[in-house]
Amino acid sequence: MKKSLLLTLVLGLLLVAGCNAKEEVKKDNPNTTEISSEKSREPKSVEFTAKGTYKVGEDIEQGDYYVVLTKLEHDENDTSNLTEVDVNISDANDKYIDTVYFSSVGNKERVKLEKGMSFKVIDNGIEFKDFTLSFLNNTDFKKYESENQSTANNSNESTINNKSVETKPSKTVDDSQNVKVTDLLADYDSFIQKIKTTSEKASSMSEIESMNAVTDLIQEQTNLTSKLDNLKSQELTDDENTQLMNKSVDMLQEYTVLMNKLQKQ
Repeated sequence: MKKSLLLTLVLGLLLVAGCNAKEEVKKDNPNTTEISSEKSREPKSVEFTAKGTYKVGEDIEQGDYYVVLTKLEHDENDTSNLTEVDVNISDANDKYIDTVYFSSVGNKERVKLEKGMSFKVIDNGIEFKDFTLSFLNNTDFKKYESENQSTANNSNESTINNKSVETKPSKTVDDSQNVKVTDLLADYDSFIQKIKTTSEKASSMSEIESMNAVTDLIQEQTNLTSKLDNLKSQELTDDENTQLMNKSVDMLQEYTVLMNKLQKQ
């Protein structure tokens, strides 16, 4: 049992190392990524306008998408505009992976869909009148952002000309990217703290409790890796890459501490 437990941890460490290696290849040799992207065909963008369960490979092609809420009409009874469109994502074995939430038009999330996966579009318990959830490939998303940026700029110019009031520029894609990097760094901090807590309790855990704890950690680590993959298509600054790399190193160090304590059980 102890050997199986350690093997699970080693596999987790390899997963982190592999992820970091891919990130370094992208940073040091950007031409490789660009060539690969050019050779791979983008999936077709798809719009969903009804609640229900959808299958990747049947209702939508596998691939990377920007999911954008492009339309939301609130029900007349929802006077406080509290409804939202939620998307529950499951793997090929119908095991829950994650939920993404959309409460207002323009909300967007980056997702990676693999063949066999499925997702369920629902409300949050408060009915809405109508909605459109757009799954956009990279090309269509850039077009969408460009059109919305143009609209925002025209609106700002109109405000200045008509009211002589200085307006703040609309949020750019880079701003959105920074928020995502910040969120991921916070997720790393939370996860590293969980590893530390598990290490502190390791000596008093039974073998079954240890196995369950490690399994939970590996699952959370997989989710972190997935979020990191979602940032690969974005151009991160050197500082952001360094911060993410440092967090990965911190995580490896805490894993080493946990491995040593479990080995002594």
